[in-house]
Amino acid sequence: MIYIGHVLFSFILSLFFHIFFIYKIKLGKIFYDYSIHRSSHNVPTLKIGGMIFFPILFFLNFIFINHGPLNFIIYCASIIFIFSLLDDLIEMPITLRLFIHFFISYIFLFQFSDFTIVTLIFFLVSLVWITNLYNFMDGIDGLAGSMTLVGILFLSIPLYLKEFYSLLLFNIYILFIIIPFFYFNFFRSKIFLGDSGAVTIGFLVGCIGLYGSNYGIWPIWYPTLIFSTFGADATLTVLIKVFNRENPLKPHKHYFFHKLIDLGVNKKIIVLIYLIFMFFSSSLAFFLLYLDTISIYIPLIIYLTIILLILSFIHFLWLRYNFKNNQ
Repeated sequence: MIYIGHVLFSFILSLFFHIFFIYKIKLGKIFYDYSIHRSSHNVPTLKIGGMIFFPILFFLNFIFINHGPLNFIIYCASIIFIFSLLDDLIEMPITLRLFIHFFISYIFLFQFSDFTIVTLIFFLVSLVWITNLYNFMDGIDGLAGSMTLVGILFLSIPLYLKEFYSLLLFNIYILFIIIPFFYFNFFRSKIFLGDSGAVTIGFLVGCIGLYGSNYGIWPIWYPTLIFSTFGADATLTVLIKVFNRENPLKPHKHYFFHKLIDLGVNKKIIVLIYLIFMFFSSSLAFFLLYLDTISIYIPLIIYLTIILLILSFIHFLWLRYNFKNNQ
């Protein structure tokens, strides 16, 4: 059963701590982001979104849900959160960060006994990928927040229809904790998730997708299609980097939303464009969820082809723009 009071409490708690840390106290320089290599902030910005988000979710889960499998997700996410927080403060080596992501992802997946070696490797890489995908998309205000709002909303609808209330409540807590963050991030540019928020939420979203698939709530392509707009951006960017013999793991500003910024598109317009595409892909995923398996392939292929063509066109315009500027 979903208690409205608990949901409102999660929102109020999140709103209170965002106001408190943004306006009421002065934090040290270590809690601000000064990086110009990946983010698009023009001024030092608080990187404590995750420090607000995860402790609240941790508290609410154990007070109001306390469901065994969800507790296990939280335990795993806690380790991801702690090391990501350290990465925010002291910047850990990339190899160590990835090792932790793979190790914790393996610990989470180990509970599913029906995996073969091939499927285990596939889902292991996929979980680590979406964990880092969120971090990649936290480079412009509003992008990671809107991705969470739309994604969690469409992951919650099948849970509600199938009365899977424990995971539904977990999702709703995430949703209402993120709403105040989205306001102060997108409309005020006062805060962003940082690694402790982006990486942790990415891991949680991946776990939710696998958890729902394991319990027959949705096929695994459902959460994949929901996040396909952002996934296509990050995946194609990495492939381009590899093709150009560049290190895709180093911080950079070559994601497609960065390229749109270079082309002169307003940042808020970019977020709106991504939001529209994600809402469309999520609606398509929900529509296809109730079709027979054979019927889903044609619209899936058509949609993914359209996304790849659009991203390729943006890349072409960006290359031409850089070529003209370097002449």
